[in-house]
Amino acid sequence: MEEIEKTKNVILGSYSSVHDRIYYSSNEDLDSLFDSIDVKDKSVLTVLGSGDQLFHLSCGKPKTIDTFDINVLAKNYYYLRRWSILYNDEYYPNVFSNESIYHLLEKVTPVTEEEYYAYSYWKEYIQTFYPYMTKDLFNSSSVRNKITYLKRLKEQLLSHDIHFYGMDISKEKIDNHYDLIVLSNILEYYSLEDYKIKQVKDHLLDMLNEKGEVLISYYMDDGPSYLERKNFDTAFDSKKIYNTKNIMIGCVYQKRLSTKNS
Repeated sequence: MEEIEKTKNVILGSYSSVHDRIYYSSNEDLDSLFDSIDVKDKSVLTVLGSGDQLFHLSCGKPKTIDTFDINVLAKNYYYLRRWSILYNDEYYPNVFSNESIYHLLEKVTPVTEEEYYAYSYWKEYIQTFYPYMTKDLFNSSSVRNKITYLKRLKEQLLSHDIHFYGMDISKEKIDNHYDLIVLSNILEYYSLEDYKIKQVKDHLLDMLNEKGEVLISYYMDDGPSYLERKNFDTAFDSKKIYNTKNIMIGCVYQKRLSTKNS
């Protein structure tokens, strides 16, 4: 499998835009972040990352939920975490050792083509990278977001058909419309590139329903950059999000009815 060879390169420190280290868990305070929005019965698109954003949003009972990521390895990791939640009653296993992956896969019967691909990936992974899941594959985080309503999450994971899109949102968009789009620690990477910020804004406007919202979170910085404000303030109404320590952790942008791409 080609992805295993690509994974080996990542472990050895050779990254690319589509084969990069995986986020073991989110580095954000997701409870504070998502307390500011209501996703019930809404169509949602979220960055995949570690999967935490998707799991937390699923607990809010959205109508539909799709996800995207430029890193193709993230989807394989999502399935590993999904199976652990469904079959092991664990939201945060301390470590995915080769042994724990082996026993988890014994409980899995792949249904979809994407699930079978991820299943085959992890089967080959534990045979190739014996005996441990190499820590160098992951971006670690000291934050551990917990799910209070684990039963609800399981029900949502079983009831939703999640569509995955491998894309760079500064270059591509999805031919769907959403009530909410979640970007987690993405725009910070474009903080000095005006044209990329504008492209992201234009793509978001095309993908949002009327009065749709974009939730943008920040980790490396303590708020939106000048270029983000310059581009987004022309098309959206904004509301800042703070955590319990009164630190700004994100911003909700609502699409104006009269907004046209410019």
